[in-house]
Amino acid sequence: MFKRLFPYILLLAISLVPRFVSLSTVPTSLSHDEVDLIIQAHSVRLTGKDLSGSWSPLSLLPNAAIMAELGPVINLPALSLLPNSLFSAHVTTAILGSCYPLLIVLLLFSWGVSKQVACLSGFMLALSPWHLLFSRTTLEQPTSLFFYTLSWIFLSKIFSKNKNLKVFLLSTFSFIIFYLIGFYTYHGYKFALPLLTVFVAIFNYFKSTNPKKTKILAVVLILIASLYLRTYLNQSSYVGRQSEIIFLDQSR
Repeated sequence: MFKRLFPYILLLAISLVPRFVSLSTVPTSLSHDEVDLIIQAHSVRLTGKDLSGSWSPLSLLPNAAIMAELGPVINLPALSLLPNSLFSAHVTTAILGSCYPLLIVLLLFSWGVSKQVACLSGFMLALSPWHLLFSRTTLEQPTSLFFYTLSWIFLSKIFSKNKNLKVFLLSTFSFIIFYLIGFYTYHGYKFALPLLTVFVAIFNYFKSTNPKKTKILAVVLILIASLYLRTYLNQSSYVGRQSEIIFLDQSR
């Protein structure tokens, strides 16, 4: 048992260390979006509603604010239980970011990817500078992507050849819950990841019914997704955001 779990334990350890070392002091400050999220979380803690006073975690309708609903709520436990500090602001994302490479490994396993390739992908993500950077923030993107990916794992189980009714119902329920959490955590992914979820469902369906055409289907879906995303690169709102990335800004 230990030999089977050792790669996952090692991957988790490699993910945790760089995401938690000096988390209380690095980064040394918070961005505007992070401060907004923290204030919204404390507003929910103190009043039961967001700053507008029109939305609460018990509301059935989305809010009318710029920030998505669940980002502050997901960070609320750490912000409530821990002293008010940079560590408490960053720890939720750091935990989810540390677990995310494990999710990638499990997702690739569910798609039939070999153990070597799946584990290599997980280890590369664990040490990815870009992912390390976002995992040490209070931004909603890593949190939203974590729950989207978790939903895709259960989506794969829905289309598995196992016809156990309990597994099917539990997988369907888990997919819906985690997908909705991801959807209502960050607005920016709503233009792309719902469509990607449809592609994942199509891929899983053909993988279970016609495995021989899976590779061809994967190439076709990747091309369609690439063309879809390409249409957004020239929109002013997305071009404007590129100036926040130093390497893109200096490359012009």
